[in-house]
Amino acid sequence: PFHQFRLGNSLQVFILPRNDLPTISISAVVEAGKNHANSLDELISPLVLKLLKQGTEKFSKSEFQFQATRLGAAMHYRLTPQFSLLSVDILPQDLAQAMMLISQQLAYIKPHSQALEKIIQQQLLENKLAQSSGFYWAKLHFYQNNYPISHPYFSQQPDSRKIKNISQQQLLSFYQQKYVPENTRLILVGDVDPAEAKTIIASRFSHWRMAEVITPDIDYDAVSTINNQPSRIDLINRKGAQQANIL
Repeated sequence: PFHQFRLGNSLQVFILPRNDLPTISISAVVEAGKNHANSLDELISPLVLKLLKQGTEKFSKSEFQFQATRLGAAMHYRLTPQFSLLSVDILPQDLAQAMMLISQQLAYIKPHSQALEKIIQQQLLENKLAQSSGFYWAKLHFYQNNYPISHPYFSQQPDSRKIKNISQQQLLSFYQQKYVPENTRLILVGDVDPAEAKTIIASRFSHWRMAEVITPDIDYDAVSTINNQPSRIDLINRKGAQQANIL
């Protein structure tokens, strides 16, 4: 069973001691994924995850990267439809260092002056690479054909022109709304002492402020149901493609 507790700022923590493991796997899960109620937030969400790496209150980007190398393993950043995830596997003696770094990235943000330009170029390159895949187009077509535009599963095709016009203030506004303790879960699994971990987590995360404005949850009952169309096959002919992708 997981040891569970919640800090005064509403951050939820789950700890599963595993004495058979020599390491600790840490995941910070934030409800700030790539599916949102409006298309602008869908464009902003992956940019904000990249912005977390561009500097914190305590560290510049290069200083943070140096501190992260002391963990011995790379920190991973991933976006799912519902969540933004930060994760890392560490040795037990590096728990305090890992909690300090994760709290710095989640609770504070201080990007350098060229951060916005850099992450937009990264995102445009990622989109270009993704859109060369037949699987990307099959997946996009599937979700757009089977879910109404108001549904969280409906996927928007990234618009390069809109991405280029996004401002840093828009990113900071999204961060301030979504990257808050009440939207976050911290999960630790491995060779960890729950009492020690709780003390460290409380010291690192207790000062993380709650959101001033609570974003209402999506009302799934009000979302249109999936249209009851008969089974069908959608064919997307891509000239020059070297393979077929079936979804």
